[in-house]
Amino acid sequence: MRRLAAEVPAVVRRTEGSRARAGDMALLPPEGVPKRVMRYETHLHGLVVSTLHELERLQSRRWGRAVPPPKVAEVNVTATGA
Repeated sequence: MRRLAAEVPAVVRRTEGSRARAGDMALLPPEGVPKRVMRYETHLHGLVVSTLHELERLQSRRWGRAVPPPKVAEVNVTATGA
């Protein structure tokens, strides 16, 4: 009886630990979602950069500055298949 009573705290800790791990796992997104989010963020970053370059060129033209051709070549490549 004493041995079982001594083991109770250890069993309680293990049970609480497994509940905490299960709770932590529930917070993680499903597999594949992080890669998809990273792809979307990369795409949005490219849109922001190209829009910023265009805005800078338009503002320069509006202020009467000579606007040289862009030094940055924006190239979008889409590959399909393997």
